[in-house]
Amino acid sequence: MKKILYYALLTVLTLSIPLWMFAIVNTYVSIKYETEDGNGCISLTSGDNLCLTIWFFRGLILILVVSIITLLYFRKRILK
Repeated sequence: MKKILYYALLTVLTLSIPLWMFAIVNTYVSIKYETEDGNGCISLTSGDNLCLTIWFFRGLILILVVSIITLLYFRKRILK
């Protein structure tokens, strides 16, 4: 793998983590204002399961972190 491609991939993965964290915060706001009493998971406006959405975004962040750690750990092997 070329050095530029490796560092570009690492940068994109790292910069996407705050994006997905913002998506989680945004979904929590949706839970507060789009459900009854702010305790439910089903949106009254769209019918989406917002708790499932938060679970998905958390899993995505976990996958990104594991990918970044893997890329950093195997850096010498990848860049050969």
